[in-house]
Amino acid sequence: MNPKTYATLNGPWQPVHTPHRRQTALAVLAGVLWALTLMSLAWLAFLVSMTTVWGPGPVVWIRPDE
Repeated sequence: MNPKTYATLNGPWQPVHTPHRRQTALAVLAGVLWALTLMSLAWLAFLVSMTTVWGPGPVVWIRPDE
């Protein structure tokens, strides 16, 4: 694109700001929280599917001594 056309449409060119340290930390924290959420959902899905496939297991009734 012609630089004059770009300047007419979008204004003068401005360099991109680099992310601040605080923004980077926030992005890392968000990624960790998403990872924990997805892992917990995967674990829940695994438990539900294994219970569905194998069943809850035998039910053992314990009678109190009479």
